[in-house]
Amino acid sequence: MSETPRVVKKITQHGANDLVFETQEGLLSVARYFAQKRNLPLQYPDNVCVEVGAGALIPIELCEVIPGQIVRKQIPVSVPSGLLRMCN
Repeated sequence: MSETPRVVKKITQHGANDLVFETQEGLLSVARYFAQKRNLPLQYPDNVCVEVGAGALIPIELCEVIPGQIVRKQIPVSVPSGLLRMCN
C-alpha cells in the first residue's frame, strides 16, 4: 500500500467483511474492495479497520504502527487484546 504515514481518526467497531460503502457498481465491503480492486485478499477479514483521512477505511492487518505513537482516544472493547499487544 502507501508508505505515507496517516493519522488514525478511529478504530471501527466491525470487521472489513461487515463494513460496506457505495460504489458505482453498488455496495462493496472493505474486504472485497481490497481483494478485487487492490489485489490484496485479506487473511483476517473479520478484524477491525482503521479510519483515516476523509473517512477511508483500511484493514488493520495492512497497517504498520510507527514506533512511539500514542492513542488519544478510547480503544473499542471489540478490539481483541492480542491485536493491541502486537502494536506495542
